[in-house]
Amino acid sequence: LEVDWCVEEFKMGKAVRIESVSGSGHEKRNVRDGLQIAAIAGLVSGMAKTLISHPLDTVKVHVQNQMKTPKSPGSLYRGVSVPLVRNGVENSLHFFFRSLIASAMTVAGLPGADNAFTVGFLSGFPQSLFNTPADYIRLQLQLGKPVQVKSMYRGLPWVAAKEAFSGMMFFGAYESLKRGSIPAGFAGSAAALFAMLSTFPVDTLKTRIQAGGSLSTATKMGKFSSGMQWAVAKCLCSNFVALSVYEITKNRSQQSLQVADCGTVLKSKKTPSSDPFRSTADTTKFSNA
Repeated sequence: LEVDWCVEEFKMGKAVRIESVSGSGHEKRNVRDGLQIAAIAGLVSGMAKTLISHPLDTVKVHVQNQMKTPKSPGSLYRGVSVPLVRNGVENSLHFFFRSLIASAMTVAGLPGADNAFTVGFLSGFPQSLFNTPADYIRLQLQLGKPVQVKSMYRGLPWVAAKEAFSGMMFFGAYESLKRGSIPAGFAGSAAALFAMLSTFPVDTLKTRIQAGGSLSTATKMGKFSSGMQWAVAKCLCSNFVALSVYEITKNRSQQSLQVADCGTVLKSKKTPSSDPFRSTADTTKFSNA
């Protein structure tokens, strides 16, 4: 059974919400709406995140590749148009894949659908199919190098490893912290920092490989913590903004759907009675919002 909440009906000067019980045929719509909300909220938060993180990310990339650090605003925001779109789409897919995999596991009756660590780990693999070429293009633009189509999927295994373990650490920590009533921004920053520190050596290695180096060359360079301070600053600032925006957008989108459901419920439950709500008490119940 599906539960539809109405949040705009007013009775006796108070907001009243209606709980309507309908058939299980609406389950697919619930899944679809959940995926849509996750994708939209992720898109908005990803673009907001980019405006904060791009300058710090540019510095980190130069430090990791042992190149001179840029200082002018133009240099720090070089290539920002691509990450703005890319991070919006990436973040959208980040939450979309997580919701999709959790829903698929639930429908299939597989264990672990409610385990944020498991779902986060599995969602990293499809995510890497998008992130590998996107990361490659971003790195080439930041380093002022030409983009080559044949190299788009260079370093895919390393990106997949990084995304899988990062997703596991991030979503696992984030959901655990949120259960402790920690605000989304702080929970997101802490979870992202935990995930980043856990995968930073792999991230440095995959960055060097995607920038054009071989595995042996990338390994011989050593200093796998290069750029750590810039990565930490980027992680804390950008994810505080990103997760705050994500939760706000998600909640408002859910409220919009609830209002739409309210209209549908009210139309379907109308009767000639002067109080249509009480005349349908067998299928509808009230509770204070």
